[in-house]
Amino acid sequence: MNTTMIRWSAGAMAALTFGAAIAAENIFPKRSRTLLVKQPVECTQWAAPLPATQSRAEYPDDARGLHGDAALLLRIGADGSYQGLLDFVASDEAYVRAAEKAVKQWTFVPAQCNGAAIASDARVDFTFRREGAITYKTGASSFSR
Repeated sequence: MNTTMIRWSAGAMAALTFGAAIAAENIFPKRSRTLLVKQPVECTQWAAPLPATQSRAEYPDDARGLHGDAALLLRIGADGSYQGLLDFVASDEAYVRAAEKAVKQWTFVPAQCNGAAIASDARVDFTFRREGAITYKTGASSFSR
């Protein structure tokens, strides 16, 4: 009973919180290609970072048959490389490990401030579905636990 309640609560929370966008395995849907980040005040000309290449996340073996979510807040360097995981919210750490393993291989077109590439933070949401499908969604640069 408790396990079912926890799974249902996590699933309901994930549906309300993350609202996954359906995507092809290795690309973001057009509407989600811009990583939304907070524009620095000093930037009069701003361009948010864009995902350039992505590798597919693999479903965690220890979570097969379960739905799960992981929202990662990550740092993108001025060169477009993944610089590290800053924070996360997830229904299980197995999903964080799987999502971060994929994101470590991604590259980005870096954020631009007044024509210069700058480091920035971005959020990427992963939804792992029981059927084995994994979807990605980008969003705001910060979130609450």
